[in-house]
Amino acid sequence: MDFSADGSYALVSCEFSGMIVKVDIRSERVVDTLQLRSGAAPRTWKLSPDGKVFYVADMNSNGVWLVDGANLRVLRFMPTGAGAHGLYPSRDSRDLYVTNRGAGSISVISFRTRHIVKDVAHRGQPGHGQCLGRREGAVALRPLETPSVRHQHEERATSWPGSLSGAARTASASGRSPARYLAPRAHRHPALTQR
Repeated sequence: MDFSADGSYALVSCEFSGMIVKVDIRSERVVDTLQLRSGAAPRTWKLSPDGKVFYVADMNSNGVWLVDGANLRVLRFMPTGAGAHGLYPSRDSRDLYVTNRGAGSISVISFRTRHIVKDVAHRGQPGHGQCLGRREGAVALRPLETPSVRHQHEERATSWPGSLSGAARTASASGRSPARYLAPRAHRHPALTQR
């Protein structure tokens, strides 16, 4: 989900029903719904810097929906690549990075033109991540989204920092301290220690 620029409402993606839900923040009630095309799976939301357009990644439709939140209507659909998954604005708020998980690529959308300006190949399966540093186009992706790294982490029974392993979640749910199940700092992915 993401909030409108004035904070009066939020748009929520319902991935498995292919719907978009508009929630009024003051009343905490659903005030409108929008059904996308059959088979759509809306996931990650980002509002444009000017507050006029919402972008939502759709893994099943392989692209991004541009949505007018005020009137809850689709402006258009923009194909980006197979398995469009995550959305991350650049540090300077000029571009929006779309991770295409199935295609193994990252699409760069200009917020000004609302069109793709670049496609960048990526090894593995880019999924969730975040923008890092000052370099143009620097995007850090979760190591667990890359098959080879995922396998290494599973073998060592480690987890992504900030999340809990299966054993830690079980311990937490049963009232025991999950601390002993967290991955040792030395086993965490090397990209985390780089600046």
